[in-house]
Amino acid sequence: MSKSKTIWILIVVLIVVAAIYFWYGGYGEEWYPGTAINPPSGATVVTPDLGSDLYEQAQNPIKDQLPSTNNTVPNPLEGVYENPFK
Repeated sequence: MSKSKTIWILIVVLIVVAAIYFWYGGYGEEWYPGTAINPPSGATVVTPDLGSDLYEQAQNPIKDQLPSTNNTVPNPLEGVYENPFK
């Protein structure tokens, strides 16, 4: 066999072995972040996530500067179309 063919066969075999290892328990429950392996009885497991942390830390710099809505302008389409199913 040529040298390049041997290298390709070795790469394919390594990929297959790695896939089998990861599929059949290379990592157990302890690998997944946020899971408790043996929580104490009666304890609730709280897993913090990035979204809630960012939401709590976020600040709205223009929350007091929002423009007011103008409700004094009448609706130009009112009375133009009457719904026949009303």
